[in-house]
Order: sequence, then C-alpha cells, then structure tokens
Amino acid sequence: MMHGAMVDEAGKESVSDVQIKSFNTKSGKNLATVYFTDKWAESKIKAPLDKIDIVIANGAVPIIRLQNSDDPDGGSGKAGKYSHQNIIDGKWDKELKQYAVDLGNRNVLIEYGTEINGDWFDWSLEGPEKFKKAFRYISKILNRKLVFHVDATDNNKSPKWYPGDDVCCLVGTSCYGGYGSGRGCVTTLAKIYKDFASISETIPLAILEWGAPEAKNIKFNVQDTIDTLRDMPQYDRIVLLQRWAEKIIPGHSEDEIGDGRIDVTPEMLKAYREGIANPVYTSKFIL
Repeated sequence: MMHGAMVDEAGKESVSDVQIKSFNTKSGKNLATVYFTDKWAESKIKAPLDKIDIVIANGAVPIIRLQNSDDPDGGSGKAGKYSHQNIIDGKWDKELKQYAVDLGNRNVLIEYGTEINGDWFDWSLEGPEKFKKAFRYISKILNRKLVFHVDATDNNKSPKWYPGDDVCCLVGTSCYGGYGSGRGCVTTLAKIYKDFASISETIPLAILEWGAPEAKNIKFNVQDTIDTLRDMPQYDRIVLLQRWAEKIIPGHSEDEIGDGRIDVTPEMLKAYREGIANPVYTSKFIL
C-alpha cells in the first residue's frame, strides 16, 4: 500500500520542496504520492509544472486535483465558466490540449470531481450526467485515465456518478471518521466499504484523504486506521493511504474537521511513525 499525503499544513492545498521533506522526516518514511490542488480560479487551466517537478524530484508521484470552479475554495454556489457543460462544449479545448502537451510523459495522476457525490463543491451542481461526460471528455483530451473521488458520507450515491472503468485509473474516497464522536477513519470505512468497493469491481481503491478528528484519541486517529488497513484482508484492494496533513486554520470553513498534522501530539507522531514503518506501506509508486 502506498504512503501518500497532502503536505501543505497551511491549508492552501499546495506543495513545496520544504513541505515534502518536512513530512518525510516527521513520518520516517518517504512519500510515494503527493496530493495537491490545481485551482482553475487561480491557474486559468495551466499545468502546474513547477509543483509537479518538485514532487517528482522528491521521488514521488503527483496526484493533482483539478478544481474547475470560479472560486478558489470551490464553493461559489454556481457552476461558473469552468462548468462541465462548457468543457463538453469545447470552450476550454485550447487550454486543456496545452495542459496535455505541458504534462508530456510525466508520471502524474489527475483527479477530476473531488468528493463529487457531496453537495458542497460547485462541480456537483450540474448533476451526474454532465459530470460523467466532462470527466470522459477531459480524459480523452489529456490522453490519461483519471482519478474518481467520492466522499465516505454518501457512498451509496456514488455509482450514479461513476464515468466508467475505461477512463478511471483509481477510485478513491475521503474517509475522516466522525468528528467529536471518537469514531475514526476505519469505523466509517467499515460502514461504507461495500458500497465504495462496488463502484468498480476491477479498478484499484484508495483512501485519498484521511485525518485525525480528535488528537487525544490516538487509537482511533492513527493506530486503528494504519493497523486495520494493514491487517484486514477485506481491504486488500486499497492501494493508497493518503494523509490530509492540514492544521486548524483560524477562520477556515473546515475548522471542525480537526487538526490533520501527524505531529499534533508526541503520542500521535509516535503512533504514525511506528505504524507507517511497516513494510506493507511503501514509498514506491505501485499503481
């Protein structure tokens, strides 16, 4: 199982050489994948080659979340100029084709439609059919299979959003657990796994985002997740465990999700380092 993370503690969902090296040092194991967001509201659909090359130089594979929203946080409440319909209609063909050219033969995974089965991001507003068409359209232009990403709170609705095995390389979920309840990632995973795994019978599965709802509950936050995914055969299809290592940001709309850094407490860091040290968790990209 690959060891991955979103390493930007400041909440901008970006990446830097310093951030990657800091996470690798804290965790005691290098990352196989590094997750970050390409916000079209800021980049205007331009491949973030600087960030991509930083990740690759650190021996990891970038997983890039394409955020097709007019709003940097993805929550404007309207589809906007980067809508699925505008993509399907070819209004962004020039930019997307150049994106593909710029990526070249770099080993990069592209995600389109983060937590698409939820209702908190703009890209869910147009419904499943337009999303699936846009997903397939982008896959064709980029000449790459893409990452499909749902949220664990609504996995029973996920299949209607799935664009098909022929355009997907990875099916992933955000799985944080129950905040304030003492429930960790694997408690939630056990409840939704059947629905989640049924999205595709053949495509590899991933925990694209997980974190720590309560720093004091080391057992739920770290040990149960890492140990369960390592030891339970029913989760053998999961090939990636990817930490969302964001700290609590004052005024941030997601303050309630808790502090996702792996070193919130010395006990948490110890549990993470000891768990991820197991050779089941690899720094080598294996997809």
